[in-house]
Amino acid sequence: MTTSTINYQPLKAPVAKSDVSAFRSDVRAGRYGASAAASTTISRILISVAALIVVGALASAIPLVTGGNGAEWFAGFVIMGAAAAAVVVMLVKAHTSWATWCQLANFARANGWAMQPRVAGPPYPGMLFSLGKKRFASERVFGGDDHIFDIANYQYTTGSGKSSRNHTWHYIAVKLDRRLPNIVLDARANNGVFGSNLPHTLAGDQVLSLEGNFDDSFTLYCPSGYERDALYIFTPDLMALLIDNVALYDVEIVDDWMFFYSTKKYEALDASVWRRMLQIVTVVGAKAANRTKLYRDERTVTTGAAPLGARESTDNRVATPGRRLRRGVNWTLIVVIGLAVAYWIASRVLPVVFAN
Repeated sequence: MTTSTINYQPLKAPVAKSDVSAFRSDVRAGRYGASAAASTTISRILISVAALIVVGALASAIPLVTGGNGAEWFAGFVIMGAAAAAVVVMLVKAHTSWATWCQLANFARANGWAMQPRVAGPPYPGMLFSLGKKRFASERVFGGDDHIFDIANYQYTTGSGKSSRNHTWHYIAVKLDRRLPNIVLDARANNGVFGSNLPHTLAGDQVLSLEGNFDDSFTLYCPSGYERDALYIFTPDLMALLIDNVALYDVEIVDDWMFFYSTKKYEALDASVWRRMLQIVTVVGAKAANRTKLYRDERTVTTGAAPLGARESTDNRVATPGRRLRRGVNWTLIVVIGLAVAYWIASRVLPVVFAN
């Protein structure tokens, strides 16, 4: 696959209502592997619509029951009108989502790929995919010839009740030819006030500095003792491609996958966005796969293996210390929280103490 052979026309071509209805029926029937998730979305919409209709009906009935005055009649009509407007907005939004998904499915089909509107989060080994609850991928497109890829918006929820929070990302996954040590590139361009925006803090003694200006764009983490392996993988030409194409993405290599993470949803029908994402797949991902296909972790050589069998014993295996990075502590955040607590004590408690 090359970016020059990709057909982007379906992203721009409007779809007829009949096509959207047929697509929706196919999703409900499970032909896109998303019937359960899509049905959940539909059920929520229908419940919300029904609730708004009931609220509007009750509001309009209040003056009839109470024999209310003009102000109560006016208030009832306002509430009923607001409920009706909310129903219309919700239905239009739902139709727009289905139309977008239909166009995206046409785009995937035109290029020999598959598409899923919304599915339970895929069980990948990357750092995002085991966090929180209510994990799901949406606008998911996957396929590929030489190297399998998977692109989707992704969301999960942490906390509960009033303290719950939804976390939104989009990811690009590229299948590699073999397993590799767990390596993370933390992009500096997307860091926040408290440093890295990665969902995990990684131990700082795993940072490896690379040559040139690569450290200006990324902080590279590799397992202790795997520094030479990382240098083998990240050659100057691959580093240049990463700087030019994925400076706003965090990158993770884990097992036989390479993930690119962004905290922003991708626009499903924006052809320019798709060109950039598929450039990452066809250039950066392909280069990484080709560069690493001959990698061997010599730590996995079987003790006492004959010289001719030693190489085969390392095939597609990584020793335990290299499989996962170690977690660390975000000291910057801890210091900030400590200062906030100290300020609260100073502003609330000390005045009371001195007053007495």
